[in-house]
Amino acid sequence: MSGSGSGEDQTANAQDNGSRDDTSRDTLDSISVAAFDVDSRIFRTMWHSLIRPNDVLAGAIAADYSMYLSPIRVFVALFSFQFAVAALFGVPIDVTFDTMMMGVPSDAVETWLATSPQQPLSAREIDPVLSSYMAALLWPITVVSSLPYLIMLKLYRPAVSWWGHVLFYLVPVNGSFLAMIAFLPLYPIFEEQAYALFIVSNLAALTLYYVLAGRVIARFYARTPLGVTMRVAGLLALLPVTLLITIVMQTAAAFWLLDAKFGLSAAALFANL
Repeated sequence: MSGSGSGEDQTANAQDNGSRDDTSRDTLDSISVAAFDVDSRIFRTMWHSLIRPNDVLAGAIAADYSMYLSPIRVFVALFSFQFAVAALFGVPIDVTFDTMMMGVPSDAVETWLATSPQQPLSAREIDPVLSSYMAALLWPITVVSSLPYLIMLKLYRPAVSWWGHVLFYLVPVNGSFLAMIAFLPLYPIFEEQAYALFIVSNLAALTLYYVLAGRVIARFYARTPLGVTMRVAGLLALLPVTLLITIVMQTAAAFWLLDAKFGLSAAALFANL
């Protein structure tokens, strides 16, 4: 009887533990689904994007999402999560009026604002409009600035579909995204060194991206150390191109918005400096 009772107790304990695990998993699912329309697999996917990027990528290529989420879903979730963390810590991650006017004398800015037909006008009225529009434009700007990388990856392996290359590109990007988000809570602490922190965070994210991209390339794009090095160097050479595309598109969008919404010619302001 005692042996039978002990076995029943162990079975009951195992069932209780399983029930608690299921409850914890259900809780994580509920939170993540409510916040970002994903389930608890996102936490494993994010962590393994850093330490096992090829496993995440292999699952995505095979369309096996039993362990991991699709890289595109993780990217969308991280994109949204970035805004949530930035808002929580008061960190601007899009173009603001202050960042646009950085280095411009305050008297020149005041004189320029006075040329708007909407008076009185100050940075306080412009900033919310500028920030909201530029935040909305981050998606298309991100897509366009990513095209050089996708074209390069296609040249590396033409037989792979474009969708396959998108997956190859996104897994390292998601890892670097996590590095960028991790730095956001530090901005209020190092407020006076915000620019230096911005540089450090971007360098850390870029370094992580190319390290993870190197691991992906070694698995899917090259078979020799020289081949891996050459292909990573090719992606690295595209960095100035993507930065230029981003800067040009953001500047053009901001200039158009200031003219369309407030009748202000930013081009005239900077031309007269």
